[in-house]
Amino acid sequence: MKVRHIQDRDWNRIIEIQKQSYPVDLIESKGSLQAKEMTSTDTCFVVEIDNNIEGYLLAMPYTHGKSPSINSVEIFDKNSNNLHIHDFCISASHKKNGYGRKIIKDLISASSFKCFKSISVISVMKSQYFWESIGLSVVEPKEPQALSSYGNDAIYLSMKLT
Repeated sequence: MKVRHIQDRDWNRIIEIQKQSYPVDLIESKGSLQAKEMTSTDTCFVVEIDNNIEGYLLAMPYTHGKSPSINSVEIFDKNSNNLHIHDFCISASHKKNGYGRKIIKDLISASSFKCFKSISVISVMKSQYFWESIGLSVVEPKEPQALSSYGNDAIYLSMKLT
């Protein structure tokens, strides 16, 4: 397994993995995903397994307790000390192999991310247990209405980093 920064040639596969992973109402446009990556290229990655892209992670500095809406192309707070994981997918053929947990744990412990004081995510599609198993906890968001674009089961989770 290799984790590397996103390159222009990766976007078609990223979109394909996204479409395989989410219901239609959670699918974001290529432009929306690219806007998030362009905001913070240092915190966005693809996951290669056997030289094929089998996952991706889009994370960016974002105010703790808040979250961008699905399909937004807004400018994010590059000075925030919270790293918000906006989207994280592993292809269906590689789920349940422990790759997801390893990638997130490596991200959290990476020295290049020591400038962040917290990490946050919105759990969708019953993924709360995955995030809690890594150490994140349910937190009341500052703007609960922002979760509405993520579906009825959306939950905001966060973890302080040391």
